Amino acid sequence: MKKHPFYSDEVLAQFCQQLHSIYHAGISLDAGFGMLSSNTSEVPWSSLQQSIKTCGHLSLALKQDGHFPSLLIETLSVAEKVGQEAKLMQHLSTYYTQQAETKRFLKDILMMPFVLLSMLILVMAVLSYAVFPVFMDVFVSFGAQSPWWIASLLNFVRIFSVLSLFLLGLGFMWLSIKTILNKMNPQNIHPYWIRF
Repeated sequence: MKKHPFYSDEVLAQFCQQLHSIYHAGISLDAGFGMLSSNTSEVPWSSLQQSIKTCGHLSLALKQDGHFPSLLIETLSVAEKVGQEAKLMQHLSTYYTQQAETKRFLKDILMMPFVLLSMLILVMAVLSYAVFPVFMDVFVSFGAQSPWWIASLLNFVRIFSVLSLFLLGLGFMWLSIKTILNKMNPQNIHPYWIRF
């Protein structure tokens, strides 16, 4: 069974904050969603407004939409029974905001080793193809003989550099395609396997 794509944590945090404002103000969901439907948003407020009229509960409308995580739907269903929707939305907004910040922090941490490794591979490639051969030519020009293990090590470094540059190129292409696809998606909905 194919899993539904979910809204990003930033969108969910904003959604919960807006719902908290609606519940805290004491206005009906129909009126609140009607006001929000005129704004440009990733969340289909007008569609949810119509779903609430047929389903009767917001939790059922979110489940029918298919782009909201089960945590939000199930906790909202419980909150609707006890009348604590406003407090729940406030806590969920804080939760999704912190989760988005944590993921951004982890991305930054994981990006730094990737950048340093890329710089190391580029330096190795330049040294093995441009610098070391010059030193070897100067060394041989003085009448000395190059040990076999130095030539073997140089060949190994060259092969390793070429393969590493190829893999870095593939990784850069994958990141570029992923970024372009995310920019082209106006709904800001990401499949579960690329939401990190």
